[in-house]
Amino acid sequence: MWVRHGRPFARRGRTPTRGRSRVRSRSGRGGRPRECGADRRVRPGSATPIGDCTTVTEPGEYVLTGNVTDGGTETCIEIRADDVTVDGAGHAVDGESVGQATAGVSVAPGSANVTVRNLTVSRWAFGVRYEGVAGGEIADVTARFDADGIHVADSSGVVVRSATAENNVVGVSVSDSSSVEIRDTDARWNAIYGVSVAAATNVSLSNVAAAQNEEGIGLFRTEGVEIRDATAVSNRMIGVELVSAAATRVSNLTVRDNAAEAFVRTSRGFEAVAASDLALTRTRDSRVSNLTTGPDWSVSLGPETADADISLADGTERFSFSGSGVVVSSADAPPPPANRSALSEAVRAEATAANATLSLAVEYDDADLAAADLAESTLGLWRYDRVTWTPSPTAPTPTEIWCARPSPTSPCSRCWASEAPRPPTPTTEPTPPRSA
Repeated sequence: MWVRHGRPFARRGRTPTRGRSRVRSRSGRGGRPRECGADRRVRPGSATPIGDCTTVTEPGEYVLTGNVTDGGTETCIEIRADDVTVDGAGHAVDGESVGQATAGVSVAPGSANVTVRNLTVSRWAFGVRYEGVAGGEIADVTARFDADGIHVADSSGVVVRSATAENNVVGVSVSDSSSVEIRDTDARWNAIYGVSVAAATNVSLSNVAAAQNEEGIGLFRTEGVEIRDATAVSNRMIGVELVSAAATRVSNLTVRDNAAEAFVRTSRGFEAVAASDLALTRTRDSRVSNLTTGPDWSVSLGPETADADISLADGTERFSFSGSGVVVSSADAPPPPANRSALSEAVRAEATAANATLSLAVEYDDADLAAADLAESTLGLWRYDRVTWTPSPTAPTPTEIWCARPSPTSPCSRCWASEAPRPPTPTTEPTPPRSA
C-alpha cells in the first residue's frame, strides 16, 4: 500500500543473517552461477571483482565488471559488513520488475561506513537501500524506474551526493534518520515525490533540483532540516511542502511554474487560489530567506503554522511576510487609490481558515528614498476589496495588498501591516522602521 505522508514506501524485506563466505555468487532463476569477468579498468589486486548478484560479508573494495541483470533474487548486491566500498564502474544493476521488497543494492542493518558509487539501478522496489546503517555514502548513482530510487531509513551520518533519481515513484526517500546529507542531486519525473524526508532530524539538502515530479521536495514530521541553494520547478503540484516540520531553515530557494491550485473558502464561496510553490502546514519556527519565484508565485501558510517567516528576493521586489491560514500570491494590480501611485507589485492574500493572520513588509533602502526624493512619513500600505481601497490596517480581512505612496511613483518603501492582533488606528500615520 502506497502511503504519501509519514514514511513513504517503507517496506522491509528479510533481515539477512551473517554468512562466513567473502563473496557468494548467485544466478537468476536457479541457473548455474556465472563466472566473475575481468575489467581492464581494475588494477589486479586493487579490488575484488563482482560479475553477478553477490553477498559481501568482509570489509574491502569491490568493483562491478559489467552490467548485472537479475530477476530471480530478492536482493542483487547485499552488503553485510562494515568498511565496504562497492564501485559500479559505470555499470548497471537491473531487475526485471519492481517486486514487493526487492533491492538492487541493499546494506544490512548494523553495518557502518559503507559506500556505494558510480552505478545505475533500475526496476527494483528499492534501487539502493540503506536501513539501520551508521555512516557511509551513496555517490554518483542513477536510480530509475524503481519504487524508491534511493532509500535511507533508520540510519545516521549517510551522505547522498551527485545522484540522479528519475522516473521512480519516489526519487530520494529519507525516513526515521538523523544527520543525513543530500547534495548535488537531481530528482525529476518521479510519480510522487522528488525528495521526501519524513520523521527525520538534522537533515541537510543543498544544491538539490526537483523538477517535473508530482511534488518536488516534501518534509513531514521533521526537525532541524536545512535546505539551501535548491530549486523546485515545474512540478505538477507543490514545489516545496512542509507538514508538521519544526525549526526548518531554507535559504536561496527557487520555486516557479509549479502547477497546482488550492480551493479556499472566501466571502464569495469556494474559489481556486494558486498555492503551489511553497506550502507550510502545522509548522513552527520556520525561516525561508531569499526565496526566488517566477512571475506567478504563491505561498501557502496553513492553519496551525506558527512563527514562520518568508522573505522574497526576486529582482527589485523584496517582500517578507508571516502568518497562518492564508495563501499569499502574485496578483494583477488594480487601479491605485486617488492621488496615489504604486510602489510595488500587487500581492494577493486569501484566507484559508478562520482567524487567518498575515504580517507583510515591503522593504526599501536609503538609495530608494534618495532617488525618489521621498520622506518616509508619506508611505502607506493599502488594501483593495475589489471595490474600494482602504489604508491598512483598517480592512477587516486579508484581501489584495498593495504598497502605495503619493505621486510621482518611486521604488517601494517598507510598508507593514499586522492582521492579528490588530494595532489601534493611529491619529497620524507612523513612520515605519527602516530595514537593516
